[in-house]
Amino acid sequence: MLLVDGAEALSGLAWWAGPGQDFMEGLGEAGGRPNFPEAARALCANMLLLAVAHTGLGAVFKDAGRYVAAMWAFHLDETEGLTLARLKEVCGRSALLSPGRARALLQFLQHLGYAERLAGPPRAAAWRLTDAFRRDWALQLRASLEAGRILEPQMGLILEAKDEAALWTYGRLHAEGLFQAATDEPLPAPLAAFMHAHAGNQILWTLLASGEADAFPPALAGPVSVSALARRFKVSRIHVHRIFERTAREDVASLGPDGHVRFNEAAREILRWIYAAQLAQILAAAGRAAQVHGLKARVKNVQL
Repeated sequence: MLLVDGAEALSGLAWWAGPGQDFMEGLGEAGGRPNFPEAARALCANMLLLAVAHTGLGAVFKDAGRYVAAMWAFHLDETEGLTLARLKEVCGRSALLSPGRARALLQFLQHLGYAERLAGPPRAAAWRLTDAFRRDWALQLRASLEAGRILEPQMGLILEAKDEAALWTYGRLHAEGLFQAATDEPLPAPLAAFMHAHAGNQILWTLLASGEADAFPPALAGPVSVSALARRFKVSRIHVHRIFERTAREDVASLGPDGHVRFNEAAREILRWIYAAQLAQILAAAGRAAQVHGLKARVKNVQL
């Protein structure tokens, strides 16, 4: 319980962004709640549904580099302004992708109708994200908040607000939090083996969303079909086989002849930590956004 002036306890969404709140404390709280497996599976399932239903988002979600670059492009568009130089800088500071990918990523967003180049000198031209991007990105933000609502019902303060101002503030703060996490160290093996591969994100989400109801990540996921995964995510069967060959080689997960995927215990521990961190960061960003827009809730004598 976090006390304010020795008397009033912050509860609900406000607790996650309380004064002096420690991120590791929030991570432990998120991962320790009985409904954490449900929330983590929902986060995977929600993103997977968007990836399949929306062509643009599906393309952005194909690998970790594209996803975080799009998120940082959104943050720059909301704050300093989106330019190639600034996107290169944030890519270079992260542990996820190199500055050399920034130009290709802007062109990729342009191809999807998500970004357009503004007039100006070639080396200093500014870009802006389009209304189509904002329409689809709002769906992505809401999907993460819906998963967080399983742990904290007061997410409704943002999801049900009359306008989207708090939603976009949440998106900016969420991007800042993920950027900070991405500058610390490269993806650990359980994520890198899937998430740096084309369509690896969607394959991992499929596995994590299909496991046992009371465990996350599952020890046993599936069953899945290599052919079905290839068709669903528009890659070759050889490519899917190579992903699983790498996860087996790195002792992360193995695809059995029965179509079930077995995650090893070390990989499960890291994945559990990562998804608890993601949910804690979602809740912290939402809590701060609620405070910015006057949506915070305080009650007295509440034991968390």
